[in-house]
Amino acid sequence: MSVARMCFAILVHALGCVGAVEQTGCASPASKHSECDGDASAEQRIQARMNDYRRLTDAIAVLTGTRFRPASKQDLANLRHLGLPRIVTEFYAVYEPVECAEGQVRLWPIRHMLKENQELIPGCYVADDGYIVFATTYCGDVYCFNLNDFDEDGAPSIVLISHEMIDHRTTAKDLAQLAKPVAANLLDFLQRFIEERIDEDCGEK
Repeated sequence: MSVARMCFAILVHALGCVGAVEQTGCASPASKHSECDGDASAEQRIQARMNDYRRLTDAIAVLTGTRFRPASKQDLANLRHLGLPRIVTEFYAVYEPVECAEGQVRLWPIRHMLKENQELIPGCYVADDGYIVFATTYCGDVYCFNLNDFDEDGAPSIVLISHEMIDHRTTAKDLAQLAKPVAANLLDFLQRFIEERIDEDCGEK
């Protein structure tokens, strides 16, 4: 990372852009209902996350030169058709990248996300098993929302899948072994994007 980008990342971190895992006051999912539900409704938790998304996307816009905008109703409907939960679609409802945001990795707008998941490899082979591509490396490996694993707020975790290890014969059991966890959720992933510390190695977990 360049000195300028390192300083920029430190500044963003100082403004409070931290991962969702750090932000929640819950010690564990088991304690969530007793400790957190009385303090914040689902709506409040989503709104708190949206405030963090704004800081992160503002920082990414400066870093990459890519603007963010509210997605169209049709594009949001297409995202929901992929099975993405509301906590994810709410992000794109306000902060869809206008074009590919190129930093350490590539963060895609919805129309290209649809192409990744419906036409391109490996997305077209993994989407039906709950791995929805939203970002890629420059080598073609993919970052997916893992709809088989959620945090305490219902946000899917993020995994990395190699494009070289997937084909039409890959099973759901194979994917569970191949998908490498890289971020707790989208909030965590965006923070790592800014700091240029996203795992790009598809090797062993």
